[in-house]
Amino acid sequence: MDKGVLTAGISTVFLAFSIVIGATAAKIIHPLILITLSSILSIMFLFFLSKIFKEKIELRKLFSYKKDLFSLVISRSLIGTFLLIIGFSMVAAVRVVFLVRLEPILVFIISVVILKEKIKVRKVGLLLLLLFGALVFTTDGSFDVLTTITPGDLIVVLALLFLAYSYIPSSKLSKRMNPITLTIGTNILPVFVFLPLTLIFIPNQIFLDTNSIYLVLAYTITFYVLGLFLWFKSLKNVKPWVVASILSLEPIAGAVLAFLWLEQTLSFVQLLGAAIMVVTTFFISKQQTV
Repeated sequence: MDKGVLTAGISTVFLAFSIVIGATAAKIIHPLILITLSSILSIMFLFFLSKIFKEKIELRKLFSYKKDLFSLVISRSLIGTFLLIIGFSMVAAVRVVFLVRLEPILVFIISVVILKEKIKVRKVGLLLLLLFGALVFTTDGSFDVLTTITPGDLIVVLALLFLAYSYIPSSKLSKRMNPITLTIGTNILPVFVFLPLTLIFIPNQIFLDTNSIYLVLAYTITFYVLGLFLWFKSLKNVKPWVVASILSLEPIAGAVLAFLWLEQTLSFVQLLGAAIMVVTTFFISKQQTV
C-alpha cells in the first residue's frame, strides 16, 4: 500500500475520534473557547513532538509562503473550523457524520476547477457510491437525514466549502514544508484572532470544569495535533480529493469508538454500508495517478 494512502488512513482514525469528541464538547463549551484553548495547547504538544521526531521547526521559511499559508489559515483554521464547530452545536451527531461526507465531492469539484483534475465517469461514480455507502451507514438504511434541511445543516455545508478549498494550499505547502512546522503554523495564527475575541467577549467562560478540560485535551490531541499532522503528511504524496475520500471512512472509525466507549453496536445494514465505503475507498486510492 502507498505510504501516503496509509498515512491518510491513520489520520482518518484520529479525525473520526475528534468529530465525536468535538460534537460533544461544542454543546457544553463555547466554540471560541474550544478553538482558542485547543490551538494554544496543540502548539505545546507539537513542539514536544518535534523533539521526539527530531524535526526542525522552520516557521520563518513557512511564513515566506504567505499567499498559500494565509489562504490555508483563513479557509481552514479560521472560517472553516469555526463554522463547523457552530454547526456541531446545532446539528444531531448522525447528521453531522453524514454531511461531512460531502467533503470529497467538494474537494474533487475544486480540484477540477483549480488543479485541472480530469473528470472521468469512474471517478464520479466512485465518489457517488462512497456517498451512498455513507448514507446507508449513518442512517441505518432509513435515509431520514434527507427529509429536512435545517439552518445547522447549511452552516456545516458552508464550513465544508471552506475546508474543501483549504486542501489546495495545504497540498502545495505539504510538498515544501515538514508536517510539524506546517501544523504549528496553521494552529498558531488563529490564536492571534480568537484569543483577543475570547478575552473581550466571553472572559468569564474561560474557566472550565474538569470534564470540559478533559474534552478540550482530547479534542486537541485527536484533531489539532495527530489528525492535522498526519493529514498534512499524506497530502505530500496523495491527491487532495483522494485524501478527502479516504477520510470519508471517519464514521467507521467513529463507530469503533462508540462501541468501545458507549458499547453501541452496528446493524447488518450499517455493516453493509461500511463495506461499501471501505471497498469504494480502496478503488479510489488507486486513482492517485489517473
